[in-house]
Amino acid sequence: MFSMGWRNPLLVAACSAVILGVTGLAIAQQTPAPVAKAPAVAPAPAAAAVADKDWTDDWKQPTSWFKWGADERLRQEYVHNPFFYDTNPPGNEWNFNRIRTRVWGTVSPCDQFEANIRLTNEIRYWWTPASKPDAASDNDGPWDWSDIVFDNLNIKFKNLFDTKSALTIGRQDIILGDGWLVLEGTPLDGSRTIYFDAARFNIDLPSAKSTVDLIFIQQYSDPDAWLPAMNSRSYPLTNEQDQTGAILYVTNKSLENTQIDGYFIYKHSSEERAELIHDGTSGGPTSDQGDVYTVGTRVVHNFNKNWVARAEGAYQFGSRNNPSMFGAQDNDLSAWGMTSRVTYKMNDDWNNQFWAGLEMLSGDDPNSGTNTQFDPLWGRWPQFSELYVYPYASETRIAETTNLIRPNVGWSANPDKKIDLIATYQPMWAFENTRHDQGSAGFGSDDFRGHLVTAMFKYKFNKHMAGHLLGEYFFTGDFYEAGGSRNEDDIAYVRGELVFSF
Repeated sequence: MFSMGWRNPLLVAACSAVILGVTGLAIAQQTPAPVAKAPAVAPAPAAAAVADKDWTDDWKQPTSWFKWGADERLRQEYVHNPFFYDTNPPGNEWNFNRIRTRVWGTVSPCDQFEANIRLTNEIRYWWTPASKPDAASDNDGPWDWSDIVFDNLNIKFKNLFDTKSALTIGRQDIILGDGWLVLEGTPLDGSRTIYFDAARFNIDLPSAKSTVDLIFIQQYSDPDAWLPAMNSRSYPLTNEQDQTGAILYVTNKSLENTQIDGYFIYKHSSEERAELIHDGTSGGPTSDQGDVYTVGTRVVHNFNKNWVARAEGAYQFGSRNNPSMFGAQDNDLSAWGMTSRVTYKMNDDWNNQFWAGLEMLSGDDPNSGTNTQFDPLWGRWPQFSELYVYPYASETRIAETTNLIRPNVGWSANPDKKIDLIATYQPMWAFENTRHDQGSAGFGSDDFRGHLVTAMFKYKFNKHMAGHLLGEYFFTGDFYEAGGSRNEDDIAYVRGELVFSF
């Protein structure tokens, strides 16, 4: 339907801009310019406004009712031994580039209404393995040309009832709390998109210092189900199966220096299209179909200028089949999870911060008569590690983190206003070694997963350009062992990134 011109990333951006000009829709968050220190003698207001104005401001917002923007993300990623396999393929070593282009815009004819669109494309170039992209993608050579997707497409009714209440209908990003259970609506395409097809009613209650979110989600595994992508080639699915969800999320700030969130989340996972991912040869279920009900709370408290703490816990019930499990299993669900962190801020010249945390997610004992494995819902993204999302493909599914005990300590600093330094150490255990108990090769008889060490250097060149270097190393524990085509070598991950935003 589309010619080879769509494969050029520059043409992708140009054509996306043309589409935006025709539709006059879209959304994006612009990074504000750094706030300069006030001079000894303040200039006249008009002069100050001119001095603070960026050269792209008039270009990005040519009228009072329309604004647009774009960004280009360039990544180089290297992963060693992501799935504990001895051979390549299926993947002992990956080395590839990712080029993501996004263009967006917003039209706001009045204070009560806006319409938003964001178009996204991500191209990959595979250095290793030679099998990527595979023949099923119908791509030639090492280029994985991908497609152009509607990353956001929604309308928003704002300032309802003389408050900040808003109703957003359509494709949108949704992040609740720290994103522990709700952030990633499309886990199978990585960070290319995170959207939800949803209706979200955010109710502002200023007299009660509260907000209430009512959210309905209809997520399809087929990205072309109702909003077809352009030149769809590489990412046939965004989820393993269709999902329907409903969320009630309440936030209250009536207590001094404290925020308390309470929520109820319902997720129904259908078996629809699951056969496109799982062939069922293991004899187990083909997906995680079922009805999961989650109740939970999150508390954040600032004790003083130095100490801040947060904690979140949830209990789940209902029914759920665990994916990638052998033989018969229990479907009645009773599971729990919690995450917490205490941070000390030194408030010094380097803005040094130190923290300690603990996350625990229950695992499944196949002999218990009940499914006790925690479901991360829409939290399948690299919350604490870009590397450790891969090994979970052997237990559950990629990035489906569960069955985990994860104490962690970390440090961050800003030695310069343009530099961020971050380092963490995280030893990890499993509550249950279910796969070993079921005779799966590659899993040892103990419960220590291993030691995870991460370090990141971030640099902000200016308002329009930023980058980082990230390194992670996982020292494999005796939860894993060699067996069949599996090995228990350590895992490593390196990523370099540059982002240009306009």
